[in-house]
Amino acid sequence: MKSDCYNLFIGISPSHIKNFEYLIKSNGIKNTILLNPGSFSFDGGLWELVIVGSMKLTSNEVKFYKKFLYQLYKLKFYKNYIKDVKSQLKEVSKFNLYYCNLEDVLTNNIFFHYRSADVKERFIVEDGVLNYYHYRVENKRLLTFYYKKLICLIFGFRFRILKESITGIELDKVKYQYVRLPGKAIFPEKSLQLPYPKIEYHPKDKCILFIGQDIIINHIGEVEYLKRINYYFDYIASGYSNFKFVYKPHRNGDYTNIIELGRSYFHGNFEVFNSTEPVEEAVLKIRPIAIFTFSSSGALNLRLSIVKNSKISFYAYPFLSDKRLIDLFIKLDINIVK
Repeated sequence: MKSDCYNLFIGISPSHIKNFEYLIKSNGIKNTILLNPGSFSFDGGLWELVIVGSMKLTSNEVKFYKKFLYQLYKLKFYKNYIKDVKSQLKEVSKFNLYYCNLEDVLTNNIFFHYRSADVKERFIVEDGVLNYYHYRVENKRLLTFYYKKLICLIFGFRFRILKESITGIELDKVKYQYVRLPGKAIFPEKSLQLPYPKIEYHPKDKCILFIGQDIIINHIGEVEYLKRINYYFDYIASGYSNFKFVYKPHRNGDYTNIIELGRSYFHGNFEVFNSTEPVEEAVLKIRPIAIFTFSSSGALNLRLSIVKNSKISFYAYPFLSDKRLIDLFIKLDINIVK
């Protein structure tokens, strides 16, 4: 590897890697290195080096002790993975860093503690709706970060707690963020256009898609989440009887109770589409006529990507009451469920 400066990308989900690859192809970025600890699919022709790991970067656990065991398992893996990264990048003198958020231990550790003097520029690449409203870490989430920091110390990791946006956009050392809607993002003066593909398909007249956000159970609790799911399913069933209902769960979070509720409302028409592929790819197989979500970034991405002449309806029932985010959905012709 011989270059004055490389471009280092950290991908901890399939959608991260897809966004990176759109950016690389559109901007002609060379000297690319991908950290891919979850062994997600990638386009080998776009990367000079890919450091692949074998970590299962999904968790469906809701019980505290099981989540704790999963974190121990992940940190043990990350400790060895970072050693591998350091070994393979020892000849890299300078690099630009591309990442999506600083909540993950790997990204946080590399952003704040890995050869900071060798990083020329840091770029955020959009990771959902976080880039479009002023996120603040509430007390319950903050306690989770302190708990994560404590576990990291046991494994010899340094983890910096963020009390503002977990993207790090407010930090002086972050130069730009690549987002789909630069003018609508927080810190528009730091925002650049993130390229994304156009999607076109012929929808099935009797098929609807629900993009789950089961990971939110970790923040609002299972009882509250199921209460909102119950209300939402009742709303959908009253307007879409005898439709095929496809539920695409979040890659993190427990959705077993969702299956029971779905079958009670939609009976034999309920189906789970459980795949790690980004929803932008899954939608071409499902071909829904209507798409429902709470406030999923997947729905936002689809609304922007699907060509406007397609007669596909979008609905959101936001968990967050942030006016900026709700206004964004409305401007994109996403119907708000009350």
